[in-house]
Amino acid sequence: MKKNLKTNQRQQCRCLDGHQTAGSNENGETTKQGNGWNVEMETEMREIVKVLKTKDREDYERLGNLVLKINKFLAISSPLLTGIAAVGSFLGSPSLAVAAGALTAVVNSFEHGGQVGMVLEMYRNCGGFFKLLEESIESTINT
Repeated sequence: MKKNLKTNQRQQCRCLDGHQTAGSNENGETTKQGNGWNVEMETEMREIVKVLKTKDREDYERLGNLVLKINKFLAISSPLLTGIAAVGSFLGSPSLAVAAGALTAVVNSFEHGGQVGMVLEMYRNCGGFFKLLEESIESTINT
């Protein structure tokens, strides 16, 4: 009887996705050939990859693009407002120079104090990490 049980445990069976499995590990769980994950773990990891594809990575890429547009706008508007302030001062329009100078100070404070560039890099980094994680899980499952 023990011999039949061991033989049955070592028989090859198929996972839900059609991959061959190597048998069972020390705990009696069915494992996939080469990566040591059981069928339940593979199913959970596939679900995680789906979530990464549909929600997380898309959100971080969308937010990263939004912050990139804001950063470009701030990077262009600050020198432009400084130039307008200089031209207004040169032409003798003190109210224009003061207003443009004040707006320049506000834009610079928001850009550097809010650390818009750092937020942009954070979103890009997280999006790239999720893509790497997704590729790593898929390559492990397909081993």
